Amino acid sequence: MKRRSTPARRRTIPYRRIAFAAPAILAGAFHASPPTQALQASADDALAITVTGRTREVIMSNKEASHFATDTHARDQRSYSGLYTAMHESLNDYVIMLDGVTLEPANAVSVDVLPWSMTRNYEAGAREEIAILDRAPVLTVRIHAGDTKPAQWTLTPIVDHRWIWETPFAQFEDEMIDGAFCIRRTGWAPPPNVPGWLAVKTSAPAAWTATGVRRSATHPRDAARNAMAKTNPYEPGMFAGAWPAGAEYVDVVFALGFSAEDAAALAARSLADRDAKLEARRARIRETIATNALAIEDPRLAKAYDWARASMDVLVMNVRGPGIYAGFHWFPNYWGRDTFICVPGALLVTGQHDEARAILRSFLQFQLLDRGSPRMGRLPNIVNPGELQYAGVDGTWWYVRAAYKYCKARR
Repeated sequence: MKRRSTPARRRTIPYRRIAFAAPAILAGAFHASPPTQALQASADDALAITVTGRTREVIMSNKEASHFATDTHARDQRSYSGLYTAMHESLNDYVIMLDGVTLEPANAVSVDVLPWSMTRNYEAGAREEIAILDRAPVLTVRIHAGDTKPAQWTLTPIVDHRWIWETPFAQFEDEMIDGAFCIRRTGWAPPPNVPGWLAVKTSAPAAWTATGVRRSATHPRDAARNAMAKTNPYEPGMFAGAWPAGAEYVDVVFALGFSAEDAAALAARSLADRDAKLEARRARIRETIATNALAIEDPRLAKAYDWARASMDVLVMNVRGPGIYAGFHWFPNYWGRDTFICVPGALLVTGQHDEARAILRSFLQFQLLDRGSPRMGRLPNIVNPGELQYAGVDGTWWYVRAAYKYCKARR
């Protein structure tokens, strides 16, 4: 049985001729580990990865400058976990409690991962659905109560405003705006393109209680590589409230802004638009997967191919212009050489010619034009949020090659 094809190009490939033989490790708005479960009937279920037992890392991006990294069944495995924007962390984690019992990731019965969301499933039907919104620095969490509605619920944000490779004992200031708790690091100026305020807002009425607890976190995966093994996140307080009568769920959003007012306003809009925004995200990723699709006979390899397509999409971002991240966790930035090497396989062969053109045009703004510099004419080997580096010589050549490949693909 052939899986699907497009009118423009139809290619049916027997599974024995495919060069890869296992489901992909990466996900399009996610990175996740391969499934062992049987495929389900519906289109979404056919893409789902259900994780049980050993924890797996998950990363989702918003196609601009933000990404969220976590684990399916654990906390604090890496210092690089949390909500990041342009290489700066804002939210480290959060803790949910229902009637005094913590929804601990390690206790999740299973975790369902899709290219656009992740859901932790707990006993008695409680669920925690996590997703990032496209084109906005917003993380959403939907808390499903399950079979027995709790009397009380609480949400505790854990923050750590910092550059990705520093571990400060940061100080903070906060304020409440229209029910949104807003917080920022003091005595610190992030780059101009990095929002400094984080707002936390809930869909159900809840009272905020300040705690001001300094945490000390040890990250085993980073300790194993002897780098960034300890961080110093901060617990400013918690929201607590009665579970709304008759409600199936409570929504929480974490939104970033350049001012407290901007962050609070974005949080309010995101609560109102959450379902529509996530449906648009799902449709976008599905369209990406379907563009220039292959018809693969083996369903496991078809699933792996779809995840590989979605995986590459998570790295195509828009920080200081369009580009492709060099990779998670350590390099959520642009490396000129890596970007240009990726353009043909990531974008041209998949029919995403407009995206390829935008990246090639964007990088020209960074070309070094100083006639007095021995590096004149080079394209940067590294593009950071507030810095350009021109130490590499091969990026410029790879750019010419990528531009040539683009011209050939457009003929």
